[in-house]
Amino acid sequence: MSAGRAHRGTIFLEDAAVLGHTAFAGAQYILRLAAPRCAAAATPGSFVHLTCGPDLPMRRPLSIMRADRKAGWIEVLYKVVGRGLAELALRKTGETLSCLGPIGRGFATTRTRGRLLLVGGGAFLLSRGPDGIGINLPFVNDRETPKFAFDKTKFVVTATTQTKPKDLEHAAQPAADDIEKVLGDFVHEVYIDPEMWGNYDDAFSAAMTKDAAEEAAKKADVVTLGATANDTYDFVDPVGGSLRMVILTDGSDAPVQASATLTFHATADLKDDTSSAIAVHGVYLLKLVDSEWRIFAFDVGRRERAVEASPSASASPSAEASA
Repeated sequence: MSAGRAHRGTIFLEDAAVLGHTAFAGAQYILRLAAPRCAAAATPGSFVHLTCGPDLPMRRPLSIMRADRKAGWIEVLYKVVGRGLAELALRKTGETLSCLGPIGRGFATTRTRGRLLLVGGGAFLLSRGPDGIGINLPFVNDRETPKFAFDKTKFVVTATTQTKPKDLEHAAQPAADDIEKVLGDFVHEVYIDPEMWGNYDDAFSAAMTKDAAEEAAKKADVVTLGATANDTYDFVDPVGGSLRMVILTDGSDAPVQASATLTFHATADLKDDTSSAIAVHGVYLLKLVDSEWRIFAFDVGRRERAVEASPSASASPSAEASA
């Protein structure tokens, strides 16, 4: 596929209302625009082409400083240089500008990469913090919720008949696949997906029997990210996970129960601008209920410790809980 075709449908033309226009020293301005399609696709490093005034048909390229996907706005920071940006500086709240973007090839940000060296040119703002004066790099955008899949899976079969377990592995493979999906979805919903944080009833009912779901609700601070996850975490980035299953067959050599041991490692960005490493180890017992695999018992431990840059998810966290 050509580069041109790969980027089709990723650049949008919008009539963007001016939501705010703030002046700073040195003829610098921050312009906030209502551009929901651009905001949804913006990444750090992308920019937009804006019209600056009714008498200036030529657009000006400006880097996106900040974007809010949910609220549907973008912000650009610029310094008045030349007629075009001087005209842009006159725009007032409520006016409409033509916005074309996002343009360019952006990059992904994560605290787990440690120190970054940024090289560029243009306008920037300085802010005073606890460590003195520094460059304010305030690009903020909602990050896509990461998908999760176990990177290591293995299963063995335990037979209750004289059939050799090795001969049952092919027939048991669909059961192993189903169990992997049930537990993978469960991990994603109770630890990774922010839309599920704090209220895990749907995740429990989808993966567990009624009794197990009631028990999980009592131990939610361990079985999940906790009842206060929305107030504590900004983002959870899975590092990896493993799954080992023992599948038990019945007198007809059909899978009926399973024991699954899983591990899950992740890094988390907290709302207080710190980071942590999360490690989960659990044993889940599953059985077929109306042709669907459901968890009916579990023993789970979750550990978490504060980290700085480049955390090691396999390190032994200091805070520990178990269910």
